[in-house]
Amino acid sequence: MLSEKKLLELEKFVKENPNSAGAWSMLADHYRSMDRFEDAIVAIKKSIELESDNPKYWYNYGITMFNMERFEESMMMFQKTVEFDSTIEEAWANLGAALRSLGRDEEAISALKKSIELNPRDAVAWENLGGIYGMKQDYDQSSYAYEKLVELKPSDAKAWQALGFSYRQINKTDEAITALNKATELNPNLIPAWNTLAEILFKIDNYKDANIAFQRNVELDPENPKIRLKLAMTYAQLGMYIEALDELVITKKHAHRVPGIDEIIESVRVKVEDAMRK
Repeated sequence: MLSEKKLLELEKFVKENPNSAGAWSMLADHYRSMDRFEDAIVAIKKSIELESDNPKYWYNYGITMFNMERFEESMMMFQKTVEFDSTIEEAWANLGAALRSLGRDEEAISALKKSIELNPRDAVAWENLGGIYGMKQDYDQSSYAYEKLVELKPSDAKAWQALGFSYRQINKTDEAITALNKATELNPNLIPAWNTLAEILFKIDNYKDANIAFQRNVELDPENPKIRLKLAMTYAQLGMYIEALDELVITKKHAHRVPGIDEIIESVRVKVEDAMRK
């Protein structure tokens, strides 16, 4: 209701001041806050028509296009922004994000580094930089970026999860466990964090804690046969053979979701039954 009232006031103000670029820009910002992106574009274009050398208007145009997932156009608007003012770190950060969305990773890295040079506390830039390096499997660089990100956003569970995953890839096992524990503490429903944590714990033969993590994973994703199979395997390693067999029965019900998993389930079942006879 307040948003609609504010909109009426802005539309009236623009009507009374049609040659005010700032008025059109405020109207565009309000349209964007209401997800009325097409209306926002009309208003932004008007502000640029009246004041074409104002980098703020080009930046807002880029943000609107980015929100609409029109990344090619948003990239061009952010490039225009930094042409007018190369000190706007948000423009460099969002240019990097747009380039990343277009798969132009090296250009994205350059833009994000420029943003960080201007503002080392730019969390958006560090997050995108970590994501790009992760996709490139450069986990030393991705872990460094995510370390910076969690310093800036210590309550961001997904940032801790990404850091833990990167640590795992470079065999920093203790650091990975610490980061993933932090992620699950901040968000107990974060499935990828529980899964990665459980797999690490299983790999280092900490079957008790791995079992707890896989149990939580199953609670969150009960129809995932891969996770249930791993839970069964932790039960077997703990000598809890009845629980392991029960879990394998449930796993088999969902096996159709993963081609080829039937053979693995059967192999594990045979091993469990052999262990019980011993």
